[in-house]
Amino acid sequence: MKAVKLLMVMAILLMQMMVFASVAGATATANPSGKLDISGLSNVDSSDSTTSAKNIQKELDKWITNLRTIGAVVAIFGIVIGGILFSVSLGNSQRRGLAISSMLSGGVGIVIVAKAPAIAGYFINAG
Repeated sequence: MKAVKLLMVMAILLMQMMVFASVAGATATANPSGKLDISGLSNVDSSDSTTSAKNIQKELDKWITNLRTIGAVVAIFGIVIGGILFSVSLGNSQRRGLAISSMLSGGVGIVIVAKAPAIAGYFINAG
């Protein structure tokens, strides 16, 4: 049970780090007139729709790659934790069940990470 709580806390912290990293990349400056200038928040040129669509696609590809990397690491971490729990269960059926469910969840996570580009491509092209 403690391992599941630890994994949940680590997943929440990982998501918070991703949010803070994306917010830290955005910058906004105040003009002398007192109005907020947000031109630095976007690098997409709105004058050319083809160029902006390519820029958006590149940015989405970066996000998908980053999320796949993070997801793969978390899934492998779950499998490793499950293996360690399985090896130290010493015949305790509850610990063994927790270990097997952790390894199974890691395997399902790897499948989801592997299919992420196809799923994202479906939703991007559906609209």
